[in-house]
Amino acid sequence: MTDHTLVGMGLTLEDVGGQRRIGELDHSRILADLHDIGVPLRQRTWLSLQPLETFDRVLLARGSRDGKYEGALLVQCRTIGETPFLVVEALSGGAVPRDEALLKRMLAYLILRFDTLPERPVAILARTRNPMVCRVLREMSRTIDGAGFYPEADGSVISLAVAALAHRMARLTGPVRCFGETRQALRGDANGIPADGPMLAMLDLRFVAEAELDEDGRRLFRDRLPRTSRDRASRIPAHVAAQALRATPVIPVSGR
Repeated sequence: MTDHTLVGMGLTLEDVGGQRRIGELDHSRILADLHDIGVPLRQRTWLSLQPLETFDRVLLARGSRDGKYEGALLVQCRTIGETPFLVVEALSGGAVPRDEALLKRMLAYLILRFDTLPERPVAILARTRNPMVCRVLREMSRTIDGAGFYPEADGSVISLAVAALAHRMARLTGPVRCFGETRQALRGDANGIPADGPMLAMLDLRFVAEAELDEDGRRLFRDRLPRTSRDRASRIPAHVAAQALRATPVIPVSGR
């Protein structure tokens, strides 16, 4: 287990990996602390039914003084074909913007630790009951040059390569809510989310240079003002995007 101080937040980030160490975590205490800070019942119920050993990595934020848990990021390593990716779920109290800043730093830390995973992932898939995860991933896609996001909330431009990858991952990981409904959650409507299944969002990092990704990960983890993609001259080479599109068949998006 590795601990990192989240400067400016009064929190310590615990990075727990390996089935034995994850199995030693106090599941009941984590649930009790998350209840105390107001994590919604839907999220806590899901966590209470999940053996922590089913996850490959668990990131926990706890108070530096009182030691109480204030957030959790649960990670599974998956592969589809030759494409390694991560499936994540996050639990937070919903205190915007503090919890969004915490979640962003936890995801940034995860990106910085890609090289410690069995395979370096090329995407982060959220199967989540927490709409904040979708919003944070979307924001990160706008600050990491070359990153893609699905579903695009604005609906003006849809990358077929990104959409096809998201659908392939969704089929592998199990049923999720309609992609169209996820867009409503991205706009901040968290109250009408049904409890019959998770939402889906994906951060596509296939076309991000490793050095650039590490640089952005460090900046986001330190909570500095990130650059936007428009500030950079580099873009995805046209032949690389075309090759990915040809290799990934497009599945029509169904909505209600």
